[in-house]
Amino acid sequence: MESNSNINSLIFSLFYDKSKGIFTTEPRREVDFRKLVDIYQSDLIKKVTKELQSAPKEKQQELKKQLPFITPFGTFEPTRQNINITDFNSRLLVLDIDNLKPNEVQLVKFILTSNESTLLCAISPRGEGVKAFIIIGDKIEQH
Repeated sequence: MESNSNINSLIFSLFYDKSKGIFTTEPRREVDFRKLVDIYQSDLIKKVTKELQSAPKEKQQELKKQLPFITPFGTFEPTRQNINITDFNSRLLVLDIDNLKPNEVQLVKFILTSNESTLLCAISPRGEGVKAFIIIGDKIEQH
C-alpha cells in the first residue's frame, strides 16, 4: 500500500449537476482522496446504483445524471478544460474498463484489487465496468 503522504496529496474536482450530468463543466468543489472514498460509499451512490442496475436501458442515462463525478487527473478552475488544470495528480493512473460481462467484472476487479498499488477499485454504477485508481512509481508528465 502507498504511503499516506502520497494518498493525501491526491485532489480532484467534483462535478455535480443533475440537469447536465457528465456535461457539467464547472466544478462544485475540490475533494481529497479520503472524501472521494466517502462519496463512493455514500447512500446516494448506493441508491442510484441500485436503481440504475434494475432500470431499462432507455432510463439509465437520466439516472446517471444524478451521480456526481470527479476528474481523476487533478483539479480544474474555472471549467473542466485541459488548459484550466490547477493541480495534476502526476503519480495516479486511472483505468476505466467498460462493456464487461458480469463474470469479467468480478475477475477484473479481483485482479486489480490484488495489486498493492491499487488505491481504489469500484464496479461502475451499471455493473458493466470497473474503475481503478493506481499509484505508479514514476510521474506522468503533463502535456
